[in-house]
Amino acid sequence: MAGGLAAAALAALAACGGDGAVPAPVDPLQPYRDQVVSWHECDPETVGGESPAYITLNKRLSCATIRVPLDYSNPTKGDAVVAVSRVAAGEPSQRLGAILVNPGGPGGDGLAWSLNLAALWGNASESTTTGQQLRTITQRYDMIGFSPRGVGASSRMY
Repeated sequence: MAGGLAAAALAALAACGGDGAVPAPVDPLQPYRDQVVSWHECDPETVGGESPAYITLNKRLSCATIRVPLDYSNPTKGDAVVAVSRVAAGEPSQRLGAILVNPGGPGGDGLAWSLNLAALWGNASESTTTGQQLRTITQRYDMIGFSPRGVGASSRMY
């Protein structure tokens, strides 16, 4: 009798479908992690188009926007847009990665910060070890800058 009850219980569970595995929780931030960044030419006005840094490095400079949640604890509240800039490594074949630079703040716009640092470091003195290292950084790393949320070319926060 016990065997029959157990078989009936298993048959009833099987009829419910599924293999009993618990589905993985849905990550509400996954769409932000999966987005593809589309780089394009920068608007010269937003990155100091008349500056010596822009004139020197504009061929290596590109910009993009990325979506971020307005509220990370509740991503369903909507999106904000963050403006991002990139000065590509001067020696692409020797590229090692990217360095994100932050202007600090509060309220500092860092969209052109990567451009200005790349120009400054790229012109560092070759006669010092530090200068040589800074020059190498701009040759082997992309320099990434951004306008924090609510600043510069990023979404305004009201």
